[in-house]
Amino acid sequence: MDVEILTSICRDHLLNLDGNKILPLFCLPENYLNELGSTIQIVQNAELLSPSLYVELKKQIKSSISDDIYKSIQGAKPQEVIDIIDKYIRTQTTFKGLENLMTSCLPQIGKLINVEAQFKYICLGLDLFGYRPENKCKVITNIDTDASHLFYASNCDYFVTEDRKLRDKAIAIYSYYRIQTKVISPEDLLVLLKDPEKQYFSFDYAESCIEKYGTPRIENDGAHYTIMSSPVFGLFNVCHKLDSYWGYSGRIKSGLFRYCFQNTPYLYYDEIESFLNLFEGFISDENKESFRHNYVSPILSGDISITDKAKFDLEILDKGIHITLLSDPFTPVPCPMMQMIISQ
Repeated sequence: MDVEILTSICRDHLLNLDGNKILPLFCLPENYLNELGSTIQIVQNAELLSPSLYVELKKQIKSSISDDIYKSIQGAKPQEVIDIIDKYIRTQTTFKGLENLMTSCLPQIGKLINVEAQFKYICLGLDLFGYRPENKCKVITNIDTDASHLFYASNCDYFVTEDRKLRDKAIAIYSYYRIQTKVISPEDLLVLLKDPEKQYFSFDYAESCIEKYGTPRIENDGAHYTIMSSPVFGLFNVCHKLDSYWGYSGRIKSGLFRYCFQNTPYLYYDEIESFLNLFEGFISDENKESFRHNYVSPILSGDISITDKAKFDLEILDKGIHITLLSDPFTPVPCPMMQMIISQ
């Protein structure tokens, strides 16, 4: 049943890890599991560290750290705690920081064959150094579960949890790795859902992003655009404001929305499909067939010679907005691109 669910989500688009690079792997989950099943079972059944040994290690670390340093770690802001620990480790040991220390002391975690290992290292390290420590009961299991939650949530816009300790650890780790995921409580989520400016699946939000994210930072190597904290329509994470930098000096405001593969170097088929289903809801019934024929079918074909022809125009008269959906010619895989023109 799990394999069926995984197949319905991923289709034949999986991820392959080559060193630190994440590359697409076109293979059905069942075939992949058949090939690597024994390795996965070993990883799942492996005990990273016995509970008794872990408790003893934790005591040794606490006794070796001065009270001032230990208290500064416990009272640190989540965004700063790993830097404090790193500084202590660099000045008191030969290790370069927390991650380097944990990978050296627990090399077996490195066999986990995925990026999730980094989160396990840091979660264990934070607990060992006394930051938002777990209760003694099932401490290893809790940390391992927390690390998995944080890893998978790092691919989302928001991580919502009622657990204050977990929120602080999430903020610490996401800040350390410069991950855009926002960490909030259930109460924050309710406020967020009622705020019209936070309704990211709206044209109002898309329009606001043109001014907020559309102007690049110019450096010697070219223009640098800020990745959006929350993607427009759940897909586009970069916006280019069409202005003088692009050779346009007209009065009408226009923005080009794209998906940037730099931070997250892959895009699932289902993510594109979800965007298309969402966008179809904005289209009148008489134009839906044209949308499916002229845009949906080409963009989902996977054939670049066909996707290049994908195009659909939509007028939103009450907002004075014209939308053109295209295929992005610069992405490594076929991907939607959206131009928004707002009448003044």
